[in-house]
Amino acid sequence: MLHTLASSKETMKKFLALPAIAVASIFLSSCSGSTEAEPTGAPGSSESVEFETPPALEAPMEFEAEPSELTVDSDLFAMVGMTAGKVNLGVHSKPDQELLGALKKADPDANWTFVELTIDNREGSEEAFNHEIRAYDAAGQEYGYVRPIDLLDPLREKLSETQFSHELYEKLWEKYDTEAHPGAVKKFVMITGDETPEELKRVTISFGGMVGEADAMTIEDAKSQGLPTDF
Repeated sequence: MLHTLASSKETMKKFLALPAIAVASIFLSSCSGSTEAEPTGAPGSSESVEFETPPALEAPMEFEAEPSELTVDSDLFAMVGMTAGKVNLGVHSKPDQELLGALKKADPDANWTFVELTIDNREGSEEAFNHEIRAYDAAGQEYGYVRPIDLLDPLREKLSETQFSHELYEKLWEKYDTEAHPGAVKKFVMITGDETPEELKRVTISFGGMVGEADAMTIEDAKSQGLPTDF
């Protein structure tokens, strides 16, 4: 652009200098006794000078793609820093029968659902774990998914020793009290007693206080942004 403008300025200087050249030519011709004047074009040429205006440059228009709609069957992805996770709330994993039995004793009417959250902490710098998943519908109703160990203390408070023994409590705690250390990829169990609707407005995945949480997007949207989904 700067070169084009510089070239135009030089051309304009030549253009503005033409009348002076013409006057000088007439003066010299009169001194030699000739009454004919040189053409007012470029020296030695009878053609007129023409200039073309360069076309205006327009910045390309940028469009931001609309995010895909979320459903309970969407393959979801979320990332905080270098820690990522993915889950499908519509794909139910095989329940832990001992834990499920205790849950049904505590709340027989609840429809307990187990799902699997995979956390990729290969590039992370802090321990990450399956802290919480929150889903919301268009009306703002919240549907929560928690860790199995978050249910153990309420179960012990509600059930008797014969219904939920201390040995079973310790066994389940040791089984589910885990995290993904920096460098690890690990699968975690999440549990809900809520009936999650088909259409969702927002889903948030939390990887624990040292990592944080993020809104989830579909795997397709994550791939289109070049995010790491291969885990």
